[in-house]
Amino acid sequence: MGHVIGEMILGVIKKLGMENLEVPVVLGGSVYKGDNPLLIDELTTTVHREVPKAYFIVPALPPAAGAFLSALDSIGIEPGPDIYHKLEKYFT
Repeated sequence: MGHVIGEMILGVIKKLGMENLEVPVVLGGSVYKGDNPLLIDELTTTVHREVPKAYFIVPALPPAAGAFLSALDSIGIEPGPDIYHKLEKYFT
């Protein structure tokens, strides 16, 4: 499965012509937070074979937190440290 996901990521990177760039790859979802490293190891190896500068990010907070922050942004509220602290406390 890691190889298949890596191939899909490669398809997007190639379609965008970003093979020679430092490409951030965000791995969202609980499947990437498991204890077994085999999925991520295979995924990153597959991508790095053709895009060696790609780097991988596993978000600390779930998409719902990002949606909340986006909603704040849309109404002109810039979140301070207290909001980030509450989000971390709520989602972890």
